[in-house]
Amino acid sequence: QVAVVTGASGGIGAAIARQLAAAGAAVCLAARRKGRIEALAGELSRAHGVPTLAVVADVTDRASVKACVREAEGALGPVSVLVSNAGVMHYTLMKNLHEDEWAQAVDVNCKGMLNAVGAVLPGMLSRGRGHILTITSDAGRKAFPGLSVYSGTKFFNEAVSQGLRAECVGTGVKVTTVQPGDCRSEL
Repeated sequence: QVAVVTGASGGIGAAIARQLAAAGAAVCLAARRKGRIEALAGELSRAHGVPTLAVVADVTDRASVKACVREAEGALGPVSVLVSNAGVMHYTLMKNLHEDEWAQAVDVNCKGMLNAVGAVLPGMLSRGRGHILTITSDAGRKAFPGLSVYSGTKFFNEAVSQGLRAECVGTGVKVTTVQPGDCRSEL
């Protein structure tokens, strides 16, 4: 299997990449922090003997994500697993009007997910197999004070995934969401 993990430079993304490598998958680590993903790629290769690739990518930039997937497929083979994990979370009350943070949350959490899905879905559908996994949040089921915009982005991830899951019935492409609660890791 070949997996692309967005937001792989730390936290949940790095942990998922470690588990995928331990299971024998070739892993493309996609994130903005080059040093971190390069170090993790080396760690995974040494520890598990699997092919890895570190690609600097910005999920808010559609061309960047498509280039990342092309590079992964050129180096590792067809992408069979996408872990759409990149995200941001700003804790602030709506009355504080942190509008730049709102925009960033929508860009990374919503558009970033769409860009990642759009980069892998055509290939998965043409091959008749694949798995798209999106890391959402328990905030995607219930809004929390101070996390209104974040919760909204995670509701978006859940809704898009539900619709995509229904569209992919019978295609061999699986669509899954994982809704972690509070984690002791960076976001």
